[in-house]
Amino acid sequence: MSKRYLGFLAAALVGVCVSPVMATAAHAAKSTPSVTVNASPEPVRAGSSVKVAGRVGSGTSGNNGRVNIYFRKASASTFTYVGYTSASASGTYAKYLKQSTSGVWKVRFLGNTRRNANWSGTDYVEAQAYRNVTTTRFSKSGTGDYTSAPITMYVDKPALVTMTAQCVEPDYNFLSVDWIGHPEFDWEMADLSFPTSGYAASGSSYMYPSVRDGFIDITTQDDCSWTVKITQVVRKLVKV
Repeated sequence: MSKRYLGFLAAALVGVCVSPVMATAAHAAKSTPSVTVNASPEPVRAGSSVKVAGRVGSGTSGNNGRVNIYFRKASASTFTYVGYTSASASGTYAKYLKQSTSGVWKVRFLGNTRRNANWSGTDYVEAQAYRNVTTTRFSKSGTGDYTSAPITMYVDKPALVTMTAQCVEPDYNFLSVDWIGHPEFDWEMADLSFPTSGYAASGSSYMYPSVRDGFIDITTQDDCSWTVKITQVVRKLVKV
């Protein structure tokens, strides 16, 4: 057998052995897909469901696979696994999950034979719930009589009037805080009681405004210094 024939045979055998390996390597090459996430609605009512949705990869095929979903409370430093769904061949995915507190969503695509695994970015969603909230409607310190600029009150909700006063003379001291509705008339009054022969007093009383717009009128002796604060408790949607 000639050396030339042996060389040809050896080259052919090498080709037979190597070609499947090279083909397999080429077939195994994967791309790293982009992964998007969006949770809605924003904000969400605490305890309701949000739709966590997005897209994996590109094109219309080869993007199917498991998508793990994670959530991190606004008060926490780490994400918690909360569920999973599947991306379609075109890459779209969606799942409804309950959200009870404000926080951040993100997902991880686990990959397939054509795509590498990859994380999405994050999407923050604020959760809101009704809570009793103390709101300040008026707060002022002064001396002698005072009439405020126009202010607003929550109608038919108790208004707590907190008052302190310090006077120069010991007798006949008084402090009256009046709510005057305008332009529709409404009058509510809170009085501060001084002890007999007392220079100073503090206390609180309630008003019950029935008109939204008006002003505060404070009357006292010219030498009396005072601090008045009016608050109302209302039920509002707040971040939780």
